[in-house]
Amino acid sequence: MSTTTTTSLCQAWTAEWIDLKPQVAIQPPRSGHVAFDWKDEVYVFGGYAEEEDGGSDGKPTRYPTNDMWKFNPETVRWQQVHKADLHVEDCEECNEFAKKIPQQRLAAAAACLDGSAYLFGGWDPQTPGTGGVILDSISEFSLNESDDAVGGGWKGASLNHVTLGEMTSRHVAVTIDDDTILLHNHRCTDHVLLFQQPKETGKTSVQRQATTGTSPSPRGLHAASKFGENHLIVFGGAAQDQSMSNQVFALDLTTWTWKELSPSPSSSKLPSPRASPCLCPLDATSGIVFGGATPSEKGGLVGLNDLWLMSIDLENGTVQWDELPVDNAPPGRNAATLTSISKIKIGDSVESSDDNSDLHYFLLSGGWYPFVTTHGDTFVLKVAKR
Repeated sequence: MSTTTTTSLCQAWTAEWIDLKPQVAIQPPRSGHVAFDWKDEVYVFGGYAEEEDGGSDGKPTRYPTNDMWKFNPETVRWQQVHKADLHVEDCEECNEFAKKIPQQRLAAAAACLDGSAYLFGGWDPQTPGTGGVILDSISEFSLNESDDAVGGGWKGASLNHVTLGEMTSRHVAVTIDDDTILLHNHRCTDHVLLFQQPKETGKTSVQRQATTGTSPSPRGLHAASKFGENHLIVFGGAAQDQSMSNQVFALDLTTWTWKELSPSPSSSKLPSPRASPCLCPLDATSGIVFGGATPSEKGGLVGLNDLWLMSIDLENGTVQWDELPVDNAPPGRNAATLTSISKIKIGDSVESSDDNSDLHYFLLSGGWYPFVTTHGDTFVLKVAKR
């Protein structure tokens, strides 16, 4: 383990990567999955799995999956919640689990509301060469049900067949209040999508919310998180022509106005344009960015393992960038997940975050170094204010 420090105009942080090497790991390794946290555990669903000796030609086999795993931070173990299975919703002869489990996919998005996780869209490649199918479905997973419940907690058609209204993948989903999840995809140039389930009525809906201001250009494979009470921050992504971005945008969640944040003059270096990075808030105006994939000078893509601190000044419309060079960083990757956790066992003791936004833990799972390998490791990132 190694600790390094950076100093900015307003704050200083230390960052430390720890390879957990759990006794029980997710198998097979995957990328492009979704992750969400509930009661100090991290759940992972689906993604693009890779088996080293899965092909008859000896080359790795990659395929979409729909299994689910959860991580216990006190035992440092992954546990399989349910195995992968063929989704056959309309099959009368199939068991209830096969009817309720969502079909295999990657590049989906997920977020939680009131004891349930919601899975939105995604891409099922299906038979190689067909292009597969992009999904518009919404699936609910009850986090309050036991692991051995029929469907493993999946509710099947309990949303009364409400869909996104459009097929989408490579999008983002962020919980913005007790009743609402915001979705943003490449079509959201003058609006965002709001998935709403008011507690008073329990009526599920997906609505378009008009936006104004300077919005992100059409993109997917971007990262987004809620900062503070009233702002959504979007970073990076890729356009349909494969060009990549390192831009930062802020959406005011009260006025629904976008603003592009320019690099501050104090930023001596900027993160490279990238797709599928991880973005997590530290407090209302600060966050971290990890990894992603960026174009190589020799062609192709490079999996990144750099770590950046972003400090946002909404009043002046700027963002200050500071790179946090950390020894023993995980291998480069994109399409991983970095999920906030409140505690983690390190060595013989369980460490916990505090209530002052001065100490944070994030769980890194999976990811892919493009066209090289899929990672099956599990790291924790510890970030502390000096």
